[in-house]
Amino acid sequence: MGARKGPAGQSGAMKSRMGKVDDLFFGVTVFRGATEKEDLEKGIDGWIGDVPVAVRKRRISVGQFNDISIRFDRKSGLDTELDKLLNGTFQSQLYLFFFQDALVVCGVETIKLCLQNKQYEIKDNMDEATTGCYIKLSSLKNRNFCIVPHKPLEVP
Repeated sequence: MGARKGPAGQSGAMKSRMGKVDDLFFGVTVFRGATEKEDLEKGIDGWIGDVPVAVRKRRISVGQFNDISIRFDRKSGLDTELDKLLNGTFQSQLYLFFFQDALVVCGVETIKLCLQNKQYEIKDNMDEATTGCYIKLSSLKNRNFCIVPHKPLEVP
């Protein structure tokens, strides 16, 4: 099964590229979306200033399963976030996990530690094309991460 394509043939979960947001006070770019090459080859979904970030969107509340996830395997055989983390091509420094009611911000090194310590569970994803590597929030405790609650979002 091939990778799912979004508008204009874009691969992956990000169906549309994130735009550029300029800081009007200091005249610098606060956020810009990644290029397709940065996304596919380096695991970068965007940049906050000079910091490369990866972004995952979950259509649930953070408390529903109390975990974060990265792609473990794709039936298409394309490299996943896990592959890129383990082979050194993953260049993002932060992971942003958007839930309906919270944002979880996590350092990539923290996720690598959980993977190295086998603090995860492998499960099939609902898309039937990928398998997920699920890390409990309790495994992140006392490490480089934070949860920022927000008003629940309506998901289209």
